[in-house]
Parts: sequence; C-alpha cells; structure tokens
Amino acid sequence: MKKKIEQLLMDLKFKGMLKAFDEQLALAEKNGLSVYEVIYNLLAEELRFRQERSMTYRLQIARLPWDWTLNSFPFDLQPGVRKSRMMTLSGLDFINRRENIVFHGK
Repeated sequence: MKKKIEQLLMDLKFKGMLKAFDEQLALAEKNGLSVYEVIYNLLAEELRFRQERSMTYRLQIARLPWDWTLNSFPFDLQPGVRKSRMMTLSGLDFINRRENIVFHGK
C-alpha cells in the first residue's frame, strides 16, 4: 500500500508530501498521531514546499543583481540605510499598529 500511495503522490506531483511521507509515518508511529494530524502535516509540508519553490523561481525570473538578505546586506556601503531601523521594521510591528511604511530613494 505504501508504494501505491507514493506512486499516487508522484503522479499528482505532490513532491513535498512525497519527500515528507516516510518521516511523517515514522513520527505518527512514534508519537501516536491521528490520521488527521498526519494528513495535516503532509499538506502543510506540500504547501511549504510549493511556496519555497515559487519564491526560488520568482527570484530567478526577477534576475536581481544581488542575492541579499537582511543579514548579508552591506549597510556600511549604504549610508542612507540604517541597519537598526531595517531590523526593527523586519519585526513587522507596524502591522499590529496599523501603520504603513514608505521607502523612497534619491
């Protein structure tokens, strides 16, 4: 039955579920997870996999000149951009305060 399920996952192109399938079955046996929890975990893994793949694809298509994150951004080369301010904004607290942020450049 396991092989049939894996084949269905491949046919349906559920690569994230297929990748997590064995781990989730082992976790279910070890921790006594319900069928609903296993299905939820597999679906959540498929969603995470698709979102990650979509982001990777979009970044490739965008052809951005640099691959920067907040941790790798050269703040010292950009005097108008304060690292402390960017790190504060990355916490997204402005959303809870129902505020907007606007970036503008020269």
